Amino acid sequence: EAVGRLAERLAAPIVTTFAARGLVPPDHPCLAPDPVHTPEVGALWDEADVVLAVGTDLDGAMTQNWRMPRPPGLIAVNVDPVDAAKNYPPDLVLRGDAREVCERLLPGLAARPGLDELSGRLDEIERRVRRRIRKEEPHAAELLSALKETLPEGSVLVADMCVAGYWIGGFYRAAGPRRLAYPMGWGTLGFGVPASLGVAAAGVPRAVCVTGDGGFLSGSGELATAIQENLPVTVVIVDDGGYGMLRYDQSRSGLPHHGVDLVTPDFVGLAKSFGLHADRVDGFGRAFRRLLREFTRSEEPNVLVVNAELSPPLNTSPRWYRR
Repeated sequence: EAVGRLAERLAAPIVTTFAARGLVPPDHPCLAPDPVHTPEVGALWDEADVVLAVGTDLDGAMTQNWRMPRPPGLIAVNVDPVDAAKNYPPDLVLRGDAREVCERLLPGLAARPGLDELSGRLDEIERRVRRRIRKEEPHAAELLSALKETLPEGSVLVADMCVAGYWIGGFYRAAGPRRLAYPMGWGTLGFGVPASLGVAAAGVPRAVCVTGDGGFLSGSGELATAIQENLPVTVVIVDDGGYGMLRYDQSRSGLPHHGVDLVTPDFVGLAKSFGLHADRVDGFGRAFRRLLREFTRSEEPNVLVVNAELSPPLNTSPRWYRR
């Protein structure tokens, strides 16, 4: 809330990291609707005379491996000045809790004009990016729309490191703080299933895990925990027959596929062998929406398998636009 009030006072856009999804309400007039990896949002960074970096070390994953130019002025808010300065040297570090620092800045700032113009520009960015998604990868547009429209209130979405998870991490607009769990860093395949069990055990109404077939197999035995503890979790397995991101990398480089097309089990039969209700659907269309709505309203754990192959979004390293 403090960051939102500060942005409104400055008429400044808010660009969030993956870990900050939901900290600013999705309908906030200053919130950039998409990640900084899209050229439209990246332009907001490029145009800035000053960037206020709140609680971020501006790591490689968020800055396209530091290809984003250092802004003319950089003010970092961080509890740790070493962390604040380890990637982009700031002109000033404000050491302290993010909320408290932002609240202390507010009284000294006069309101700047331009809030309506900024909100209009952000709306146009949203329209342009959504048009691109529908054109480039309509299946991803269907997935994002289905999640937005069908997940029950109070649920927590957990994304694994898979192509569907990358789309969620970049473009899913979380309704509130801690409503989206997304693995940070590189090589965290298999995060989704055990993390979603932890979320479910914490007492949320429903945990929804979106994972790939490879990531799911890293922790498939945890289905025993889900049924034994009767945890309110829905595991959505996007089955593309292997490691879709690595397959994309090899195809893009003109290399033959090696180690990416995998032998996988009958996931529905596997889930049922643990005693979970499970079903399978092709794609993210109407049948997926219907089953996702049904599964996420159940009081028991369940597994929904989706036969689908997605191309990766702009926030994955092979598709970064800065070179």
